[in-house]
Amino acid sequence: MRIKLLALIAVCISAWPIYATTFSRLSAAEIYQHSDFVGLVEIETGHTISSGDEKCGVIYTANVIDQFKGAAMESIQFGPRPGYGVGLQYLAFLTQLGKDQRFLNSTNSVSKARRNEFLEICGPTQITWQVAHSAIGIWELTWATELDNRLGFAVPTRYIYFPDSVAAIEGNFDKKDRDVDMRWFRSDDVLNHLRMIAEDGS
Repeated sequence: MRIKLLALIAVCISAWPIYATTFSRLSAAEIYQHSDFVGLVEIETGHTISSGDEKCGVIYTANVIDQFKGAAMESIQFGPRPGYGVGLQYLAFLTQLGKDQRFLNSTNSVSKARRNEFLEICGPTQITWQVAHSAIGIWELTWATELDNRLGFAVPTRYIYFPDSVAAIEGNFDKKDRDVDMRWFRSDDVLNHLRMIAEDGS
């Protein structure tokens, strides 16, 4: 019997390491380089997608608030990983379909087989934009007490890191987040760093 939506997506496109699949650590400049779109977006709608009786994730439509890379656009669609909130803002690193590179330190036959099964079932439903670095490249913009009630991003620094000039701040995270070395970063610091990367690449 085929594995259903949550099990398939959790294995195929989850941001956290499971089944001994471990992701490489990239700098913010590297994930920027490997993305086709980088921007701050606000999700307007989300709807599930299917292939026959199989659920294949979610397509989100988002308004572009600020953009750092890619052809200028007012809105964008991306998916298929579920779990993002309508009305919330995210910093998104997106790639076009078929261009996402999987930066892995290790994998195994279980995770590879389940990912292949997901692609076989749901591949035809996938859309133009997907979250870069195996769905790690998207972070909610939110208030945090650790940031003196200012806006920031919680970033899994085991997989994405910033230079020392962008201050990383410890937080009261749960075990899953501690396992990926989650840290808070002030939104102004992150966005200014992306502007510098964009200027250096222009």
